[in-house]
Amino acid sequence: MAPRLLTALGAVALVALGVVFMRVLVANTSDNAYLWLALIGLLLFLPAAPFALATLLPERAGRRLVVRIGLWLLIGVAVLAGVLLIFSLAIIPSQGYDYDPRVFRNHLIGFVVLAVTLPVLYVVLNQAAR
Repeated sequence: MAPRLLTALGAVALVALGVVFMRVLVANTSDNAYLWLALIGLLLFLPAAPFALATLLPERAGRRLVVRIGLWLLIGVAVLAGVLLIFSLAIIPSQGYDYDPRVFRNHLIGFVVLAVTLPVLYVVLNQAAR
């Protein structure tokens, strides 16, 4: 597949994933229990920007550098999101009060979605950096 198409699809996929986190997984916008999910949704926009820029740049070393920056941002967001979600999954059940079961369920869904999609996106987008 062409590198431009890979970077364009990667940017679109990351933005779509961010929107899913902010609009679908955040079941109650006035509940603080969903703050990490909303933050992760916003963070997913960060690595999308270099991939969108790389789609517009000509085929030169500068474009590959922008893709590599995007890959490093993707790794950083993946690690931070994983830590936040694992922390949330450990904390939510240990609370001393009744909580909405959607909170735990949505955090678990978010963790699984990220664990599946981000490594696949990394492998696919790494092809564009060559």
